Amino acid sequence: NRFVAPITNGNTLDASAADVRLSRQRMAVLHDLVQPFLHRRTAEILRQALPPKREIALSCRLAPVQRSLYSTFLEHAKAASGASVRGLLGGYQTMQQIFNHPATLYRCVDAKGAAGSKREASGY
Repeated sequence: NRFVAPITNGNTLDASAADVRLSRQRMAVLHDLVQPFLHRRTAEILRQALPPKREIALSCRLAPVQRSLYSTFLEHAKAASGASVRGLLGGYQTMQQIFNHPATLYRCVDAKGAAGSKREASGY
């Protein structure tokens, strides 16, 4: 471990001056080794080649099965106390699956082995 151990040791709070010096040296060497393989490009390059971005927001009604799933999701969310980042992101993903197409949610549920009666009732 030519790079990992010295860099890790030099970045701890209780690192000695020698560890910090060695860490910085190894980071510089690693940077020089990796530099030819990294391509840092900005969005400015793409703006010259692509047409301007256009966004269109469309509103549409939920299908009955989507309304049912959304209501169930809201009931479950209200019952769960406390909001963690993981819970928020998971909830956002679940809502995307409900709104895009219920079959995507059912595939996820089937993969976890917890298919319920709502799927059978919905016909998906």
